[in-house]
Amino acid sequence: MKTLVSIGLALILAAPTAAEAGPKERWLLSAGGGLARAVTAPQADLYGLGATGSGGFYRSLMPWMLLGTRFTASMVSNQAQSPGGNLAEPGTGGLFTLTLAGRLRPFADSDVAARATGLFLEGGGGVARTGALWRPALEAGLGYGFNLGPVVLSPVLRFQQVVETGDLAPDDARIVSAGLELTFNDGTDDVPPQPDLPVFITMAPEDTDHDGLADVEDPCPFLAEDVDGFRDDDGCPDHDVDSDGIADLDDNCPDEPETVNGVNDHDGCPDSGRLEVVRGVIVVDERILFGFDSATIRPEGLEKLMDLAASAGEHPEWVGMVVEGHADRRGTKDYNRALSLRRAKAVQAALRSFGLGVPMKAEGYGEDRLLDRGDNAEAHRKNRRVEIRVQKERQRTAEVGTAPMSLYQGAGR
Repeated sequence: MKTLVSIGLALILAAPTAAEAGPKERWLLSAGGGLARAVTAPQADLYGLGATGSGGFYRSLMPWMLLGTRFTASMVSNQAQSPGGNLAEPGTGGLFTLTLAGRLRPFADSDVAARATGLFLEGGGGVARTGALWRPALEAGLGYGFNLGPVVLSPVLRFQQVVETGDLAPDDARIVSAGLELTFNDGTDDVPPQPDLPVFITMAPEDTDHDGLADVEDPCPFLAEDVDGFRDDDGCPDHDVDSDGIADLDDNCPDEPETVNGVNDHDGCPDSGRLEVVRGVIVVDERILFGFDSATIRPEGLEKLMDLAASAGEHPEWVGMVVEGHADRRGTKDYNRALSLRRAKAVQAALRSFGLGVPMKAEGYGEDRLLDRGDNAEAHRKNRRVEIRVQKERQRTAEVGTAPMSLYQGAGR
């Protein structure tokens, strides 16, 4: 048995730390004392309450598990009455144990350096000496460590069992003790800092003029692209003073915007025709009128839609349309939204009937997108409308309907 304890001690001394690259584990030293008493016959009948003292050292194998060696000495007094017969007084009883102990901390926090704090369960085995005899011994313990700064104070309850190997007295001795234990040198030591790893920085492609095009792909790396709707992806500024989508070099009237109306729409000059589009907004002489609370288009409105369909046929760059219905703020939101959707679908159907073949969809917004938040007749007139947003060929990569291309107003709700 003493050989087994020696082997265990050698394992503790040779045990590595919990992690080679982690904190360096310390040796924990403990010392304690308390009261002890035998709890089974015949020892409980022969001996009374006594004192116990212990010492040990532990090392953490991982934050929740420690391995160590303990030495315990217990002295118990004889009972006041004689055992009777011809038996002599038992005198003071002594018990000395040397055990290899394992300690488990079920609620250990790996981020906390302390190794002796909190709830712990302990068990071990070794040798015991009583009188002149060596016997096997088992030991178990339950405690809780409180961190007091330089030391850890732990109330501990322990149980020891000395195994009787002789045939004449087969009963094992069992001793229970309760006391306090102090643990010193608790914690871990920091390892030397690791060398900094090299930092690799990926450089973004250089863009001298900050127009979103890398210099290696930019024909004009020192002149920023002007986002004006005209050749916005070539990296070079295309001056268009009147913002009509026709570069000044190709614009016969660079200071006056083109009127898109089916008459010389590419010369850059304003003119008159059936339908006018100024700065992306279709201008109509009369409103598209609906009857009150109705989605039926009046005859005069149908004439204007016919003109729009005819003009759209002269603009192959118009590749899609979204017809949006809007209402004023009178009435409930759900009703206004449903009415505006019916009106948008009516306009969509009329344009289809006039031969307009570009993809179209209808949407109803009700009072969600008011132009005027006033509560008067003029505000209601502005808010009652049908807008037609046009997607042009060069806007294929943009979302349909990002800019209003036409505006029709109605006299309904």
